[in-house]
Amino acid sequence: MNGFKRFCYIVFAILGVLLLAALILPWVGPWTAFFTGLIAYDWYLFLIEVVVVILGLGFLGIFIKGCVTKKRKDIVLFTNDGDEVRITRAAIASQASYLVEADGKCYASKVFVRPRRNNSIDVKVYVEPHEEISVAKEAKVLQKRLRAGLDSLCAGRLNKVEISFTEPRVPTDIAASAQSADGNTETAEAAGGEAWANGGA
Repeated sequence: MNGFKRFCYIVFAILGVLLLAALILPWVGPWTAFFTGLIAYDWYLFLIEVVVVILGLGFLGIFIKGCVTKKRKDIVLFTNDGDEVRITRAAIASQASYLVEADGKCYASKVFVRPRRNNSIDVKVYVEPHEEISVAKEAKVLQKRLRAGLDSLCAGRLNKVEISFTEPRVPTDIAASAQSADGNTETAEAAGGEAWANGGA
């Protein structure tokens, strides 16, 4: 956010608080008589009208911007002689999922990709272990693997990689017992994790 836009937001917020105070103070507190009396002054009503107009125009601008602004699905990696090279968020999220699941210890339940103003990229991954693991140890491994793989994919524009570990899900154990003719019992158990949900980006 540039300085001018930040200044506009601050002024907009201050004017909103002042208008809210002008509407509430004549009705609440021991100063109601004083603020009610201010309504008789033309300059006070003029200031109220100016603040209302400014806030109205501001809300209208925010509404129009919210209606016409579209969330881009791709990100510009670099330009060369007027040509642009872009990559989709889905491609980055897919690569992040692949890197997390490469060693089979964890599952990437959700991946969020957010481009920043300076055209850099933040990636947040929700990691679901298949079993109990050392979070501190695994986090360092995943952080290094994600940063190396994604930074190469994003042409050096990767800014921040955030990893959030969730609780491992309880696998569905399927056991079947068969009694042999000589009285021996054989037990077959299916591997867990058949019902893992896919919560992709």
